[in-house]
Amino acid sequence: LYEISGFAGRPSKEKITQRLEDEIQQRIRIIKESEGTDRASNIPGIQKEMVSLREFIQLINNGTIPYYKLDDQNCTVPQKAYANCDCVFIGTNNLTHVKYVEDAIAHGKDFVCEKPYNVRLRDIRRAEQLEDKIKQKELVGKITCHFAHKPAFLKLIDNLEGLIKDHGKIKRFEGHYEEFDDPENPRTLATLDANQSGGGIYLDTGCHFYSMLFQLGANLESVVNGTEKFEWDSFGDYKTDTFARVNHQLVNGNGFSNADIEITVSKFAHKYEHHPKDKNAEPSKEEHKELILTFENGYTAHVLFSNGKVEIKNPEEIVVKTIEDNPNNYSKNEYANVLVDFYMRLTNGQPPYTLTDVGIKACKAITETYYDFKSDKTRIDLYQR
Repeated sequence: LYEISGFAGRPSKEKITQRLEDEIQQRIRIIKESEGTDRASNIPGIQKEMVSLREFIQLINNGTIPYYKLDDQNCTVPQKAYANCDCVFIGTNNLTHVKYVEDAIAHGKDFVCEKPYNVRLRDIRRAEQLEDKIKQKELVGKITCHFAHKPAFLKLIDNLEGLIKDHGKIKRFEGHYEEFDDPENPRTLATLDANQSGGGIYLDTGCHFYSMLFQLGANLESVVNGTEKFEWDSFGDYKTDTFARVNHQLVNGNGFSNADIEITVSKFAHKYEHHPKDKNAEPSKEEHKELILTFENGYTAHVLFSNGKVEIKNPEEIVVKTIEDNPNNYSKNEYANVLVDFYMRLTNGQPPYTLTDVGIKACKAITETYYDFKSDKTRIDLYQR
């Protein structure tokens, strides 16, 4: 699982090494700023990222892994790079994901692709066509919507059948991802740059909740057709949305019964005054990353991503059960769960299977929602061209 046969990029190997060094220094600054704050819980994960970056730099410098330069014009990797390669991890510019997937499929390689899988409508159509090729070649493709691989959500999935049996189908799905961030953070600037990432916070982070929504069994058509309300805002000089709240109604599917869906995402939660549902309430001073499911009998399941557990509450909001057991030995690191799941599908003899359809549905729901509630040309061009 940890063997690396090579890597590719646009700049020189030396510039990539320097960029990784800069990322380590950036994480050191984030850790210092997070100590003693609500963000302190993120420090262990950031430290693990730093270790991985340092190990990768060492592998580059000692020549353990070869480097290949990407063909920017055609979004391809040199033929020789595939020679000793078992699978491909695609972490390029969002706008190029589908093109690199196409290249991997052409070489008959299983792949993992960073989220979001696709950005524009033409990319979605292209990705749908690639689904047949993935199955024909008996390949495994996976999208790294890593929130769906956090231990808390995996525990929900393990217990979902019993929860529905005890409390009825899902009547409400409420997803929140509201975080603090530095508007000048280079990585954030890139994430919200339409020319680099192809989308704003609704696409980049909203795809997590749509992936979970469809993994739980929601029907794509009922989500798109039930779009009731869409509001967004943009902080500072960003040309993309940095806050979005979306409502879908009468959503059905396996486990859902005319459900009400609300998804709220924000990159700079502390910069907004209008986040609370109650306009008279003070804006929250804390980051909020949570999924709440409400069942037919009024009981709720609170998926607490940061704590890795699920709390079941009765209609009086009293915790009646906490799901903490981890019988499947999930890693606390969601990316490890992504890769282990991918690896197991490659090695345990399962039938040809693709996990990219969820990524397609997520982006389709987002682009359709943006299209229906378009409000200026910039966003139309961004999501439709």
